[in-house]
Amino acid sequence: MLIRLLIGIAVLAVWMRARGETFPRERRTLSRLGALGAINVWGAFLLITWGQQYVSSSYAAILVAAGPVFSSVGAWVVLPDEELDRSRALGVLLGFAGVAALFAGDLGNDSQHSRVEQLLGATAVIAGAVIVASVAIAVRLRIRELTPAQIALPQLIAATTMVGILMAIVAALGGSFRFDPWSPGVIVGLLALGVLNAGLGNVIYYRLIMRWGVTRTALVGYAAPFVAAAIGATLLDERLGAAAFAGLALTTVSLVWVNRGRSELALRGSSGAVGAVTGGAANTGGGTE
Repeated sequence: MLIRLLIGIAVLAVWMRARGETFPRERRTLSRLGALGAINVWGAFLLITWGQQYVSSSYAAILVAAGPVFSSVGAWVVLPDEELDRSRALGVLLGFAGVAALFAGDLGNDSQHSRVEQLLGATAVIAGAVIVASVAIAVRLRIRELTPAQIALPQLIAATTMVGILMAIVAALGGSFRFDPWSPGVIVGLLALGVLNAGLGNVIYYRLIMRWGVTRTALVGYAAPFVAAAIGATLLDERLGAAAFAGLALTTVSLVWVNRGRSELALRGSSGAVGAVTGGAANTGGGTE
């Protein structure tokens, strides 16, 4: 995890350098981004990862898929330009039903863990999904004058610092870490996670949040399980049943339903954010207010 974050920091630094963007200097902005980065560690990494140990992968996938539901409700409450009418709410729920249908055939009781452990694991996964949704909402609410890379880099630095501190505490308490031996496969995996996920993935993610809004961006997460299933069927000869195709149909309807008739500028009051994303604030390094 630490190496992946460090690679992401390097990628974002090179990206900003190439585009002539400066690191944010306003103290309030940095404090907000640093706090969001630290919080994101607990949600995206620690809580979800810890919780997945005690629930089946299918349950975990469905619980994580609840993230867009939390995002849409939270954005509706906090952000005035992201309405959640009955039509959009139905679209969001259809997407969740699609993910649930994909994994419905694999659900079952995890006999390796007690019911209490499974309940705690499920609660941790849901809490992590809520935190991830909350960070996205907070970024769109408070950080409107920065480019995606300017938003992402301070968060990654804060997250890396948090992970380093936690690893030091674990080591001081006598814990140990298991490292896979270096091999071409491990190196390629680290580079892929660092460059595409922590680095460029963050640029794309925050660009979408500013252009599309929190709800529409969160819905992209519904597609991830189906991409994984398609890769498994293509490369690993895994069979896809009727439930998988039913889930894909529901998710496709969800994405089309929520996005129908909406351009990237359809979000009322978002023109300033769009301008910042497309380069209007590329060299400000400024604040949020």
